[in-house]
Amino acid sequence: MSVALAVLDAEEMLAGVTLDGEGLDCITMVPQYYAVGNLLLSPTSAWQDVFQRFQITLGMTIADAMCRKMLHDKGVVDKKLRKTLLDAACEEGRLSCQLESDEMEHIFDKYYQYMLQAFKNRNVHAVIGTMVKRLQADRSLSNCDVLELLRKL
Repeated sequence: MSVALAVLDAEEMLAGVTLDGEGLDCITMVPQYYAVGNLLLSPTSAWQDVFQRFQITLGMTIADAMCRKMLHDKGVVDKKLRKTLLDAACEEGRLSCQLESDEMEHIFDKYYQYMLQAFKNRNVHAVIGTMVKRLQADRSLSNCDVLELLRKL
């Protein structure tokens, strides 16, 4: 997920990563990531704010699934994984941003291809390997630690 944040130029949203959390508690985002829209914003601006965070979350979700499949399982990203991710993205896009399926598929494909290209890069594999070793040794990494490792990309 942290690689996705780097690829999407959203590293400032990451507070840290820990092995001692369970599930989604392993990654901590800064409070601004969770911020509820400002009531003084126009509806368009509020929607754009929600949509921006949705896109970051979409990129992290795709990256997490690809990383697990390609690096952890030593497998390939297949149509089944793509469909599972797309179905989940369409549902979340509908709920959080009122996006129609055709709109969501276009957005999904953009991020899916972007992350697929990133995870095909062997330099990304090396950085992730280094990050995993460091995380196993230290149990947690701060935003600065992660950025230091990702700078090699």
